[in-house]
Amino acid sequence: MANYQWKASTTYNSDTDLSYGVTPNNFDTWQTASAGGTRTGTWTYWYRDSNTPHYDQQGNIYFTDADSSRVAVSITDSWSTSVDSLNNLTVVLTTKVNSIVRDDLRGSNNSNYGRRITLYEQQGGAAVASYDDYDLETAHTILAPPGITLQQRSFTLAPGSTGNVNPSLFLHNQVIGDSSYDDIWIGVQFKNTLPAPITFTLNYNANGGSGAPATQTATAVDSATFTISNTAPTWGSYEFLGWSRTQYSDSRTEADVEYRGGDTITLQRANPSLTLYAVWRMDYIPGKTYRSSDSTWYSHNRRPGGAAKLWNGSAWSDDMKTINGPTGTGNPPTIKHSDTWHNMRRIGQGA
Repeated sequence: MANYQWKASTTYNSDTDLSYGVTPNNFDTWQTASAGGTRTGTWTYWYRDSNTPHYDQQGNIYFTDADSSRVAVSITDSWSTSVDSLNNLTVVLTTKVNSIVRDDLRGSNNSNYGRRITLYEQQGGAAVASYDDYDLETAHTILAPPGITLQQRSFTLAPGSTGNVNPSLFLHNQVIGDSSYDDIWIGVQFKNTLPAPITFTLNYNANGGSGAPATQTATAVDSATFTISNTAPTWGSYEFLGWSRTQYSDSRTEADVEYRGGDTITLQRANPSLTLYAVWRMDYIPGKTYRSSDSTWYSHNRRPGGAAKLWNGSAWSDDMKTINGPTGTGNPPTIKHSDTWHNMRRIGQGA
């Protein structure tokens, strides 16, 4: 199951200390969900100036921790998610700002402490809306329902990565006529907790021969399927039979072959790398030749232990070849009779 994590999140960059929170869920708690489909959540993000007293131009304190103004922003986030074959998580997000309310208001009306609240879809982007708010004496609504809906956003997170500090909404709360400000990120944060893709590798070892196929690689998450190369290595007077996971050091038979060119093999994440070894069999020539002069069958040597010869009627001769030439590596071999080359099946070469 493809899972990701999300949480309603608030992060502040302010010139003063703030107390803040998210209702209904704790913004420090990650929620786990399955990718696919659509989710919707509505939260109220609030913040309040704290720990730092505020003064008017005459030096009088008019806001303290308990007498601070609280701003509450109601947000509805809707998003759909999808995952590709490499576990990249794509999120399509729509954010609606339902309302902005100033409540728990106490203190005196002072235009120097009015606020300009500006909404951005993301930090550094264009402003979506801006509200000048001078009323500091009564709780009141700054943005009323039905609110505003921000432009739909789409972004992709690689496995193991976390989204922007907050991809939903950036709010700049600036004191009018003053340098004091609160920069607030609010909305839903996402984390791609899916495993990252890895490289799968299929190696070929000529196992004494030469000309092994090139290494094959693939990038995937759980498994990768390879098609065995049709490139056949060569080795002197040995016959290439196929490939095996086992590295044999002596002459083998067809029964030892696990894979041949064109076959497929699937590697799993737990063992993403595999080496296939060439399986070789000594290349035999005809096992015996009959010499009529003494009515005897003569055994030929097996390559590469010695050079095989044919009886030409008067002497043993090297005048032999196979389909692939005079080295005798072809299949089937041929012999010369009456100045004509004839095919001859192999004898004694095993199964």
